Amino acid sequence: MLDNEVIFARHHWESRAGGKMLLYFGPHVNDSLDLKSVREFIRRRGAWGAFWNYGWDREDGPWYAYVCDTQGYDLDKISSKNSRKSIRRSLERCEGKAISADWLAENGYETYLNACSRYTNYKILSREEFKRETLALNDVPGALLRGIFVDGAPAAYGVAYDVGQGLRFREAFFDPEFSHAKPMYALYYLLAHECLNGKYTEIDAGWRPLVHDTNIEEFFRRMGWRQAPCRIGLYLNLRLRALMFFVRVFRKLLQRLLPAGLWMGLEALLAAQTVARQSRNGSFGDVQRPI
Repeated sequence: MLDNEVIFARHHWESRAGGKMLLYFGPHVNDSLDLKSVREFIRRRGAWGAFWNYGWDREDGPWYAYVCDTQGYDLDKISSKNSRKSIRRSLERCEGKAISADWLAENGYETYLNACSRYTNYKILSREEFKRETLALNDVPGALLRGIFVDGAPAAYGVAYDVGQGLRFREAFFDPEFSHAKPMYALYYLLAHECLNGKYTEIDAGWRPLVHDTNIEEFFRRMGWRQAPCRIGLYLNLRLRALMFFVRVFRKLLQRLLPAGLWMGLEALLAAQTVARQSRNGSFGDVQRPI
């Protein structure tokens, strides 16, 4: 069982919404976090709320992450013939390398910017913000950075955290200019291959989207990854709970009035509240007091 010193280590939490929301990226936890400890933690960080996953691989439910835990993961352990073909083509055209946070801070912004151009309602970091956040990875114990290159040019990169027996993806970005080389296949395959033929027992690519479906689920399934059911833990301070009550009551009106990016963030938080409530009160959840 993890103690609070590990769980609430600063590098295990990412900030969102200008630092008002904190997301847990540390080692998997079986039971939901102590709410008193969470409340004190977000108070010290000047945040309004916190989000975490727990209860991994217990029972099916409405929430899951994408995980690969096939020991000795290799091409011959991927059942999809089309995926094996795509991976081979990607590996022929792409080269994977370990990169440093310093290198990425200086050379990765164009890849990041081009990748973000495909997203709607996405807040893109400025070059200086990108550099500052990337250099901060130097202070994260066990951060692994991998780059994918096509003819020497950066086509994709991924950042993962060492969390003991496994790796957890923090982010992955793919430049659409190099889509012909399928760098997405190379990045996920090479990191999973490295992880599961080394000291790790699993690699976790993160949870499903809160507010919209993507084709990433089908991609992972064909790559030999699986859905790992888990639960959402969510704590919001009184100020944010009151705001979200107002948002829920006037949902239709606010959806028309607010900028699309702001509304999307609020809608995601509404969805998180719903799944967190199911996690507590459903057949697979622990019962806690309302958040």
